[in-house]
Amino acid sequence: MSKKRKKKNGRKERIIGNNSKYIGTYTITEEPLEDKYTKRIPKEIRKRAEELHDMLLHKPKKIIPLLLGYIKKYPNVPLLYNYLSAAYGRIGDLGKAESTVVENLNKHPDYFFAKLNYADICLRKGKASKVPYIFNHKLDLKLLYPKRSTFHISEFAGFAGTICKYYNAIGERKMAESLYENLRVIAPNELATKEAKEDLYPSILQRLFRRIVTINSHERNLT
Repeated sequence: MSKKRKKKNGRKERIIGNNSKYIGTYTITEEPLEDKYTKRIPKEIRKRAEELHDMLLHKPKKIIPLLLGYIKKYPNVPLLYNYLSAAYGRIGDLGKAESTVVENLNKHPDYFFAKLNYADICLRKGKASKVPYIFNHKLDLKLLYPKRSTFHISEFAGFAGTICKYYNAIGERKMAESLYENLRVIAPNELATKEAKEDLYPSILQRLFRRIVTINSHERNLT
């Protein structure tokens, strides 16, 4: 179950209570949260945050050389690698997208979103068994970060979406559906929610495409 609470400062926050999927009680907020990685983001990047995000969505090919330049200048800012891998993905260069994710994880092994991106790669490649190891077998935000009581909605949605797809991949349909229901209620506009829905309830065309991919993969294994 979820509910909304209005704090004294007027900010609304979403609360996840105890149930079989979420251990403990924590707050989901849309307000920015600071950690050691966000503190590393230089002012130059902060000032261009909206512009860079817009370019990523609408001009991914154009943003790639810009991001490569920034990474050379600021090699310890994992957000830049996230943007770069997303840009490669949007232009269809999955090889470079994957290598950028791996590079980010190697450089910043405890960076949450690098772990999420790598887990998604494993799921896409049919290697769901690797997912628990990526998160040290802690498939719940509160277990993963026991000292934290507040998570950003992007953290919640990204993690719940990934674990939803993981459970679906290993045949734990009810677990996956329960996670998707939380996503649908708490983070209906997040991309991770849309992807979880498509994974659980694919269209006819998506099911056909998956079947073709599976058949082709099987045929390659026979040659």
